[in-house]
Amino acid sequence: MVGAGLAGLTAAINLARDGFRVLVYEAQPRIGGRADFRPDPAGSPFGLKQLEAYTGIDISPSVQLLRECRYFLWGKSYTLAFPRTVTCYMVERGSRASSLDSLLYEIARREGVEVVFGRKFSTREEFEALPPGSILATGLERATYQLLGLPHETSYAYCARGSSSSSEATVSIYMGPFTTDYGFSCTINGVAFAFVYQRGTPLSEGAKHAFRAHVEAAEPTFTLGAWHDLEFGACPSGSFRNPRLFWNDKILAGSLGGSIDPLLNFGMLGAMLSGRIAAWAVVEPRVAAREFRRLNVSFYPLLCARRALVRMPDPWRAAVAQSFLSAYASMPAVLQRTPYLFVPGYGRMG
Repeated sequence: MVGAGLAGLTAAINLARDGFRVLVYEAQPRIGGRADFRPDPAGSPFGLKQLEAYTGIDISPSVQLLRECRYFLWGKSYTLAFPRTVTCYMVERGSRASSLDSLLYEIARREGVEVVFGRKFSTREEFEALPPGSILATGLERATYQLLGLPHETSYAYCARGSSSSSEATVSIYMGPFTTDYGFSCTINGVAFAFVYQRGTPLSEGAKHAFRAHVEAAEPTFTLGAWHDLEFGACPSGSFRNPRLFWNDKILAGSLGGSIDPLLNFGMLGAMLSGRIAAWAVVEPRVAAREFRRLNVSFYPLLCARRALVRMPDPWRAAVAQSFLSAYASMPAVLQRTPYLFVPGYGRMG
């Protein structure tokens, strides 16, 4: 197996419990992914009990409940509580003991999984030489997409990390003329993080300055370190063919297999579920194929929405986003759950 992120470790844990000897190769020198933007918070809607029943893994020690989200859309601000019909959680990613990565790694170790750190696969031939049925879960690593010939969009980011005096998990979303995607600021376990990205073309200096000013005005509890540019990686939103369970005789998991929301890049839940599906693909391929289709059914309408929005003039995008959020705020709680059903895996566990 290649990749010790959420998808890779979820697959490894399940395969070890099925009696396999599991060896995971990880390119980074330690658990938690790239150190140039972690630790960082990541959020997603899901049910804890449903996730545990589906994956066999209890991640409750590493989550914090999100109570509301703030939105800053082209000069208008909104604060919306999550509806009573939806539970949304924040987790910490990275190498600290409080991270979800560390929790999964410790569970994997207890199950007998061996992780080899610092082993990077640099050629297509190295991937091809892996045994049939090997799982590839290298996340947003652009080199892997290029080596395997998978469609993708390169993502460019500007970010800063620091601390917050708030003890709660928080999140704010920023949309405006500074990016055709979006930015966010969030906190968990005392970590503060601000991040804006754009697929296809790098952010302009003016865009980066505008986003930074937005965050500094909106987050008085943040103490951020130096801001820096970051090539965030490859987003699997390059083609309607991105969702795929197999590459030759290998199994794909996580964002490498397209199990991510191509509109807003929600991928934490999809990563864990696709890891479970990848483990099924080793022993029950028909079950895996069925579950993979269910997991990624929303990919296609969301990619259509992404392509339509990117082609709109900025005032049109502003009108669409503001109108949607205004309409959403007035919906009854039972209907407010509907947009979350487009997050890969949400409402489709079991």
